[in-house]
Amino acid sequence: MLLALACALVGGEPSAAAAARQIPAAALVAQPAELPGFHFAEREIQSATTAGRYAEQILQDGPKEARKEIVALDRHGFREGVQEGFDGLAGEALSLGMEFSSPAGAAWEYAVSLHEIARGQRATRFSVAGIPSAVGFVHLAKSGPGGYGNVIVRTGRCFFLVGDALQNATSPQQISAAPSAGALALYTHDSRLCA
Repeated sequence: MLLALACALVGGEPSAAAAARQIPAAALVAQPAELPGFHFAEREIQSATTAGRYAEQILQDGPKEARKEIVALDRHGFREGVQEGFDGLAGEALSLGMEFSSPAGAAWEYAVSLHEIARGQRATRFSVAGIPSAVGFVHLAKSGPGGYGNVIVRTGRCFFLVGDALQNATSPQQISAAPSAGALALYTHDSRLCA
């Protein structure tokens, strides 16, 4: 699964958005019950409130990539990044949430992620009902069952990515079900928090 992202606030007078209370880490990622097929999956959550920790420990970027990522994230007002991995019988899933100091930061991450996911992949693009900013991509294995899907969303100062990789999926609908449901749940309960 393809993912990339992270950031931290710069000093000076705090703006109204920067002074806003930080969103709890658990609210930035989907819950198991919100991902069809992953209700009983084992999960692991990691979070970071600095661009450096996010790039190095969560994204696990190498030193050169981490330096570039940290600069970009700091420039765009990164406040927090949370990644949650699910491991279940159906396969694997991922929920990633990022909070920025302003909607411009979330829009930047959305554009970067959209470009990275779409570039060089033979995935089918789809939309998610009920989320104006959602863009999904699904890819079936060329031979045999399996495939992966990702949905990206931005709302206010937040960016979300929900994805899965399923071993026995035979249709795009099977692969897109969990990422679409997870993205809709995040958009529904976080739109006000991210305003």
